[in-house]
Amino acid sequence: MFAGLIAVALIGSLVPLAQSPEAVCFTTNQNIPLKVTGAGGDSIRQGDLNLDGRPDLVVGGAGTDGSFKGGFSVLINKGRKFAKPTRYLIGSGVSDVTIADINQDAKPDVVAVDRSTGSVIVLYGDGTGSLGNDISVPLGPDVLQVVAKDFNGDEYPDLAVLTYHAGTVMVVMNDRGSGFGQPAEYPTGPGPSTESMAARDVDRDGYPDLVVNDYGPAYDYGWISILYSAPDGSFEQPDVISAGVNPVSLNVGDFNEDGLTDVVVGLNNGPQGVQILLNQGNRSFADAGTYPLGINPRSPFAADFNGDGHLDVAVAGVLGVPYGQPHDVAILTGRGDGTFDGQAQIFGPQKGGAGVTVLNRRDDPTPNLAIENLQYSPDFPPPSVSILSNCS
Repeated sequence: MFAGLIAVALIGSLVPLAQSPEAVCFTTNQNIPLKVTGAGGDSIRQGDLNLDGRPDLVVGGAGTDGSFKGGFSVLINKGRKFAKPTRYLIGSGVSDVTIADINQDAKPDVVAVDRSTGSVIVLYGDGTGSLGNDISVPLGPDVLQVVAKDFNGDEYPDLAVLTYHAGTVMVVMNDRGSGFGQPAEYPTGPGPSTESMAARDVDRDGYPDLVVNDYGPAYDYGWISILYSAPDGSFEQPDVISAGVNPVSLNVGDFNEDGLTDVVVGLNNGPQGVQILLNQGNRSFADAGTYPLGINPRSPFAADFNGDGHLDVAVAGVLGVPYGQPHDVAILTGRGDGTFDGQAQIFGPQKGGAGVTVLNRRDDPTPNLAIENLQYSPDFPPPSVSILSNCS
C-alpha cells in the first residue's frame, strides 16, 4: 500500500554542544481577546487582506468540548495595533483556516474547514478586509486541516484537506477560479491519526509535495509521511519516515542551508519537544536530534528571529511553557548546520499557546510573532491572540 518505510540515518539523538547562537528578544505588544466559546483553535494565519502592506490575521475558533463551534475571526492590522476581531460564523465547526488568492483577482481569500458539514468553505475577499460570496466544497466527514497550493502548475491555488482519523488527504483542483473539481483521496501512512500537514517542494521537481504527521492509537510511536506530487496534481503513495513518539505537529524549512526542505516535528510523548529531520536529497531523511522542551508542542514555525542569517524555530505550548507556567511560546535558535541551541528561550504573556505565525510587513522583514492562545480548561485565561514584537 505504501511506497516503503524509509530508514532514517541517525546523526545524533542528543543535542550537540556548540557555541550558542545570538539571543532572541520579544516584548508583548498586544493581547487581543477572542470572542469564542471556551477555547481558541490551533489555526492562525497571516495575509494582507486589505492590501495596505501590513499583515492581517485570520484565527480559527473552537469550544472547550472540542466541537469547533466558534467560527473564525479576522483581525485587521492598523499599524501599531490590531483592530478588534470581526467574527465569521460560517457553518458550525471551523477547525482550520488558510489564506490564498483562490480566483486570482489579486485580493486574498479565506478558506475554512467546517468539520460539522465535512466541507471546506471559500470566502472571497474584496480587498478591503471584508469577506463574502462564499462557496462550499463538500468532502466528507473528519476533515481537519487545509493547505492551498498550486499543485498542477496552472497558477491557481488548489486545496489539500487532511482528515483526522481516516488517515487520508483529499485534494481538489481549482477550476481556474470558477469552483473546484471532484476530490481525489490519498492514504497518508500506516497510523490511524493525522492532524498536521505542510506543502513544500521536497524533491525539487518544481511541484509542491505534502508532508503529513502520522501516529498510532496508543500514542507510543509515529511517522512522517511524504506524498510526492506529479505535474498533473496527483500524488504518489506515501513514503513513510520513522519519527519520534506521538508527532502531533510539523512544519518545514531549510535548517542546514543546503537548499533542501527539512522537517521540524513536534513530539507530544517521550521527550515532548521538537525533532529535526534533514533532507538528504534522495527521498530519505536523517534524524538530526530531538530537543526536549517539556511542553505539548504545537504549530512549529521557522524564521530567522535573531537576525543572524539562520533559521530558528518557534513552537507553542498548549499547557504553558514550561508546563503550567504563564508563557505560550518557546524559541530554539538555529546554527545553520541543522542543529539548534538546546536552551529554549521563552516568551508570551499567558499559557495556552496553540498556534504560531510570523508577521512581516512588506517594508520590514523583521519577524514578529502572533500566537493563538486557547482556554484549555476553565482555570486557563480566556482565549486570545498575543502579538509579540521582535526587539532582537
